[in-house]
Parts: sequence; structure tokens; C-alpha cells
Amino acid sequence: DLAQAHAYLREYIRITTSGGGIIPSHGGFLPQQQTDNSHHGSGGGSAGSNNNTRQNAEAEAALNQAWDLYYTVFRRINKQLPGLNTLELSQCSPALRHVTNLELGVPGTYRVDGSYVKIEKFVPNVQVITTKQRPRKIILKGSDGKDYVILLKGHEDLRQDERVMQLFGLVNALLAKDRRTNNH
Repeated sequence: DLAQAHAYLREYIRITTSGGGIIPSHGGFLPQQQTDNSHHGSGGGSAGSNNNTRQNAEAEAALNQAWDLYYTVFRRINKQLPGLNTLELSQCSPALRHVTNLELGVPGTYRVDGSYVKIEKFVPNVQVITTKQRPRKIILKGSDGKDYVILLKGHEDLRQDERVMQLFGLVNALLAKDRRTNNH
């Protein structure tokens, strides 16, 4: 679908730029130009005007066909997104997947004495949390051998989410220690 959409865009560009035209920055079609005959009031349309109208129609058709294909692909992807609950790090960030033994510290592990837990590697699967904003949960392996969960969320303040995650972690730990609830 996308290859065909690109072909329609190339056709739009070819039509629009033929004869020295430029791609308009506002709107997608050639401006209607007056010819010398119509400017001087001869009344009738000219071959230049008809050619410009035909070019506009062809350019508009090519652009609309490309848009229809892009929109079809968008709708297909948009339908699949809600069901997507894990991402492969190698597909979305190959650099993070292959990096190891960083000097960078795990967030929240810096101590007063200047020591910190370093990031050894990133776990290859990223969980997509099925809420409205669809944040990502990534796990870092620390130099101390422990796993550290980090929440990634775009365009939002994460402090409240971090506190809720800490609360859930505390509740889970308390429930696990209580012999009445640790079997459930």
C-alpha cells in the first residue's frame, strides 16, 4: 500500500512541477493563474487556463489517491495498537538492546557517598501497559544483579505514576509477608 501511495505522491510532484511550477506550501494544488486574454477582458478561457485546470485536477486526484492509501494503512495500524502489549527492544531501539556495562547509573540508586548501581543491560522485552496513555515498562539489569523497573510515558509528569507504582510495590510486599495472604 505504501509503495503505491509513494508513487501517487511522485505523480503529484511531477504534475505540479512540470513547466517550472513549485509545490505549494499552503494547499496542495497549483494556483489559478490568469492569462493575458482573461486579464484583458476578452471574455473566453484560454488554452493555458484549461491546461492549468486539467493539471490541478490531475494533481488533486493523485494527492487524494495517496491520502486514501495512507489513511487505510493508518486505520489498520490503529486497530492493531490496542492489542499490542509487548515490544521487542531490538525492533524499537536496537542500540539499547545491544548496549552493556554502562557507566550510567540506574535512576534512584545514587547514594550520598557518590556510589550508585550501574546499568548492566536492558531486558529485551518492553511491556506496554494497557491504559489510556499506553506507557511502557522497561526493566534494567543493575550491576548489583537486581532488576529495576522504569516507567516510560510521553508528554506527562511521571511523579504521580511513580508514587502509585511505589504504593503497589509496598502493598504487594506487605501481602507477600502476611501468611494469611501470601498463598493467594
